[in-house]
Amino acid sequence: MGNLLSTLSPLTPFIVGAIWKILVPLVLFSLIKNLFIYPFFLSPLKDLPGPSAGIPLFGQSLKLFLTNNGPNQTLLDWSRKWPKSDFIRYLSIGNSEVLLINSLQAHKEIMSTHVYSLVKPAFFRRLVGEITGVGLLFADGEEHKKQRRLLANPFSARNIQRLVPVFKEKGQDLVQIFKSKIDSTGEKSAVLERTYSPANLGRTAGEMGKLT
Repeated sequence: MGNLLSTLSPLTPFIVGAIWKILVPLVLFSLIKNLFIYPFFLSPLKDLPGPSAGIPLFGQSLKLFLTNNGPNQTLLDWSRKWPKSDFIRYLSIGNSEVLLINSLQAHKEIMSTHVYSLVKPAFFRRLVGEITGVGLLFADGEEHKKQRRLLANPFSARNIQRLVPVFKEKGQDLVQIFKSKIDSTGEKSAVLERTYSPANLGRTAGEMGKLT
């Protein structure tokens, strides 16, 4: 063993130098390709509508998180700008591509038709899982199939259709309460927190009407 090490020791600087000369260019090429070439020239998503590239290496992420109106308003503005597009593409940190789902058909494809072809990001699953648990919306694979089977019967199309008249009735009641609140102010808008919040607590329209 000692003789083998003594034989290799003179070659060590050469080996390290060769690895360095090969590895460093490969790493640099990979970074340049992934950061500056792929998202702009090679990505199959590059022709989808969306905002500009934004800030180099940060994309639109700073705009989403630093805007006064919050990220939801920015995403809504993009959705209104490209209303007929199923997906809206924008760049995030490291010029990574993000798709904003922008149509009912796209939602159907992702949430139903091809639900098992798409995997939730591991970091997002871990972040959300710590707060809400890994439920039906964030589960994947067999775990998702198991949870979906448990909810299949209560949320079947037939059972939901039976509830449509109830949804319409309660929705119309709520609209009338909102309308009377707005009319009472003489303005085109009104603060409805006291009316809307109890709606989540199972109160009837009559009970909520008293809060206006």
